[in-house]
Amino acid sequence: MIIKIGTKKYKAFDQNKFAKISKDFNPIHCNNIESRKSIFGGEIVHGVNILLTALNFLYKNKKIEKPSQISCDFLKPLFLNQKTDFYLNLKDRNALEILVKSKNLLTSKFTIILKKINIERLNKKNLSAKTINQINKINTNRIIDNKCLINNKNKYYQVNLKNFNLSKSFSNINYKFNTQEIKEILCLSYFVGMVCPGKNSILFKITINMNSSKISKNLNKNKKILFHLLNFSKALNKLTINFSGLIEGEIQCFKYLSPKITHIKDLKKFRLESKYVNNKKALIIGGSRGLGEVTSKYLAIQKCVTYATYNLGLNEIKKFKKEFHRFNYKIFFLKYDIENKKFITINKKKFKKIDYFFYFATPKILNTYLYKFDKILFNKYMNYYYRSFKNLCIELNRIAEKKIKIFYPSTIYINNN
Repeated sequence: MIIKIGTKKYKAFDQNKFAKISKDFNPIHCNNIESRKSIFGGEIVHGVNILLTALNFLYKNKKIEKPSQISCDFLKPLFLNQKTDFYLNLKDRNALEILVKSKNLLTSKFTIILKKINIERLNKKNLSAKTINQINKINTNRIIDNKCLINNKNKYYQVNLKNFNLSKSFSNINYKFNTQEIKEILCLSYFVGMVCPGKNSILFKITINMNSSKISKNLNKNKKILFHLLNFSKALNKLTINFSGLIEGEIQCFKYLSPKITHIKDLKKFRLESKYVNNKKALIIGGSRGLGEVTSKYLAIQKCVTYATYNLGLNEIKKFKKEFHRFNYKIFFLKYDIENKKFITINKKKFKKIDYFFYFATPKILNTYLYKFDKILFNKYMNYYYRSFKNLCIELNRIAEKKIKIFYPSTIYINNN
């Protein structure tokens, strides 16, 4: 039997609110500029936020027992501003299942086990203060980027729970969980997102073993939670972490590698015949990152006058300028939004003698459904791949004093369902 227990649409406000109580300010959740360069192409909702929302909906019914174990599977990323439905699947008397769906797609699944289970506690007897990295005060401006996780194996961290706050958004949970247990669950998000793996981390599974109220009174009086980096799989970039406080359990997460930045020194060894670049002019739409960034750098160092556009990538442009400030290359940066139909007209003097036009204004390709046509997504792609490009070509052709060579990256995406 499946019952709908709640609906939620996560917005940027919800992200920031959760980040403040969990201290997890990982850019994949809280920075729309940085997150667009991630594997998902945009901000995604914190996994622990989805879990606590699900539990808050569940415990509207005060008669449901406190769980002995919670198993969390984060199957697909959940993006902002999407209607998200929470369903309760009554499997049996001893286990409940919460299904989280967005656009009819299952994004997360939580199994709530009510029966008592045996808990294997993390052995702390052999640990001395010297072997544990203590985190007593959290600096939310510092996100650790653990690039070589294999060196972190078997490390221990202890986090002070005084850093975490509770939220009225999860008031129903207070009837079943005590304050420290909720803080420890919040701390799981902080540890993965800010400490290890840290930047560019993706949480995909948590198992939480709860203690009975009688046992809880005698445990963890120092109000800290211990993390043990148990195992790292280099082939998958997957990390397994044990944690121990009032709650016990295991976290599994990935660290994805961000694209390697191509520097000027790497491009200098590739030379073009001077007749193709000397005293030539190039306009590059989307020149702040990816292929556009490489093309902009390459043409500039080949002594081609280069106009590179950006929209959201101001930080990339600042780094770009830093790299170029020592050299006398003719590269100019212009802000451009695909909605701006007067861009060419405004810059007429610069563009009337353009030789090359490169078009890299491409959005992140998102998953959609084979059985349902998404008009909003289709129109978004049409604006990028067709309308904006067509408008630029017409305007350039109108002012051009010579023939322009155009590079347009091929795509079959908008031809398919």
